[in-house]
Amino acid sequence: MIMTTKNFILILLIFFSINNLFCEWNLVAPSDIVYKVQSIQCPDSNNCFALIDHPSTPVLYKSTNQGTSWFLIYENEIKRYPALIMGVSPNPKYYFFIEDTYSNLWKSIDSGYTFKEIQLEPGFIEFSNLSMYDPNFGFATNENNFFTTTDGWETFVRHPKKSDQEGFTSPFFLDSNVVLLRYLSSPWPDSLGMALVKYYISTESWDTVTYFWKQVGVGADYIYSLFFVNDKLGFASGRRSDKSLPKEHYYDLIYKTTDGGYNWYVVLNDYIYPEIGFINNIAFADSNNGMAVGFYGKIAMTNDGGETWVYEPTPNAMDNARKMLVCWAGRTPLIGTWDAGIFRYEGDFFKFSVGVEEKPEGNQRFKSLVSINPNPAGEYIELKLSESSKLSESYQIQIYNVYGECLLTIPNTLNPKPKIDVSGLPVGMYFLRFGDEITKFIKY
Repeated sequence: MIMTTKNFILILLIFFSINNLFCEWNLVAPSDIVYKVQSIQCPDSNNCFALIDHPSTPVLYKSTNQGTSWFLIYENEIKRYPALIMGVSPNPKYYFFIEDTYSNLWKSIDSGYTFKEIQLEPGFIEFSNLSMYDPNFGFATNENNFFTTTDGWETFVRHPKKSDQEGFTSPFFLDSNVVLLRYLSSPWPDSLGMALVKYYISTESWDTVTYFWKQVGVGADYIYSLFFVNDKLGFASGRRSDKSLPKEHYYDLIYKTTDGGYNWYVVLNDYIYPEIGFINNIAFADSNNGMAVGFYGKIAMTNDGGETWVYEPTPNAMDNARKMLVCWAGRTPLIGTWDAGIFRYEGDFFKFSVGVEEKPEGNQRFKSLVSINPNPAGEYIELKLSESSKLSESYQIQIYNVYGECLLTIPNTLNPKPKIDVSGLPVGMYFLRFGDEITKFIKY
C-alpha cells in the first residue's frame, strides 16, 4: 500500500498533536530525587514546598520559581525514622509536618531550614490529619483525640473523642474559628451516609452541615478531599460505589457547593479508567480554574468554576504514580506523586480573568508596587504606592468582592498614601484593583 503525501502529513499532524498534549506536563523533579511526595503546597505563587518520604529519612524540598526547579533545604537528622503524614505551609516562613507513629509535630519558622519538635501525645499514637489556617490556628487528629491550637502549637488543647469509632478526616479551615471536616460515627450514623460537619474552636461545638448520598444495598459516596475557594464556594472530590460495578471499581465523583457546604450538587460522576475515583485531592487557583487528581495519571481539569470537567492526557511516566497530589503556584498547577516525581503543567487550558480572579500573591510585580495596611482591616485601609505605580491620573482604585462585583470606585488623586473607608463592607475577602495591579485584603 502506497502512502499518499496527504495521508503522511495527516499522520504527522496527529503525532505532533498527541505529543504536544503530553508535553504540557514537564517533569521538574524525577522520582529518584523525590521518591514519595507526602505533601506539596505553595503558600504563594513563587514559594513551594514538597515533603518527601525517602527510604532513609524524611526530607523537605523547596522551589522559589513556581515549581520549575527544586532544591533540598532540610533532612531530618534524628535517628528514628518517623512515618510522615503531611506537611503544611500556611505562609512562606512557616512549615509544619506531623508523624503518624511518634505523636510528634515538627515546626519551622525559617522557611523549613530548621525545625523544633513538639510532642502532642505521649506514646506511639497514630496521627492522621493536620491543617493550618495560618501560622497560629491549627487542627490535628489521631486515633484517640483531636487537637486545636491558637499559637502555632506552642500550646494546644487535647479533645478526647467520644468513642473509638469516631473518625475525623480532611479538615479544612473556613476561617480561624471554623473547621469543616468529614465525620463518621455517632451522633452522625453511617446509615445516613458520610457526614460533613463544622467544628467551632471558640465554643468547642459541632454543627451538622450535610450528608452525602448513600442508598443501602445500592451504593454510597465517599469524600476524600475538600477545597473552599471562599466561605461560600467549595468543592469535594472522591468516588461513588455502585453494586452494579465490578468489585473494587468506582465512579469518579466531584461535588460543588455555593452556600458554604450546606447544599451540594454533583458536577462530575463518570466511570473512567482507572476506576478508583478521585481519592487523592482537589485544588483551585480561583473560582474558575481547578484540578482533581486520582491514581495512575488520572487528572480532570475545569476552567468554568467546576461546571464542566475535562480529563487531561498525561505522559506515560504518570501511569506508575500510586498517589498524586495537586497544588497551585499562582496560575500554574503542580502535581507531586509517589514513584513518578513532580510535574508542572505548562499548557493553555486554564482561563484567568484580568486581575480580579487571580490569586493576588501570584502577581509578584504587584507586591513591590502597592501594599495595604492594615490587613485585615476594620474601618479603613491605607495604600502605599511606589513611584512606578502612579501610572496615570485616570487610573481608578476599585474594590471587588469574591464574585467579581465592583463595590467601590475611588478616583486616583495621585496621593502616595490614599486612605479608603471600608467600614460599610461586610466581613470577608476583597480584591483591590489599581490600574492593572490587583491585591487582596480581609475585612473583619
